[in-house]
Amino acid sequence: MSATAAEETMVVSNDFQGCICAPTSPWGLPPTLTAQAMVQVTAQVAAPNIIVISIAAPRDTFNELVAKWRRDTDHISSITKTVMHPCYQTIMAMGRPAVPLILEELRDRGGHWFWALRFITQQNPADGCVEFDAARGAWLEWGRRESYIS
Repeated sequence: MSATAAEETMVVSNDFQGCICAPTSPWGLPPTLTAQAMVQVTAQVAAPNIIVISIAAPRDTFNELVAKWRRDTDHISSITKTVMHPCYQTIMAMGRPAVPLILEELRDRGGHWFWALRFITQQNPADGCVEFDAARGAWLEWGRRESYIS
């Protein structure tokens, strides 16, 4: 009896607890991410184009993903295209552990992190903000209030 794609994906999830599964893409992932985060490519398990990333070193993984994301998207004006980049999507897949890292990045370097923050937290303290600086300030204040950053 053959498992459905959903069942196979479930098996992959259970086999790789503590890991993030992220789709590969033509952009690829940073080469140093392999050593730093123990990237493993699943071998024809459920989907041959899934990368499994250990979150044993979330800050290192996050920094590598951000660097690759910025290199690949800094010249792109479409916010939709930048947030659909595989590195950004992988950061979103990190879930709550990524929130303080995203807020620090937003505070220190800026960037379009509102999509990821809203997705992960299911909140939007910047609702109604029309300017970047106002939205940034609202998220940073929320991060301080929720003890994600100081």
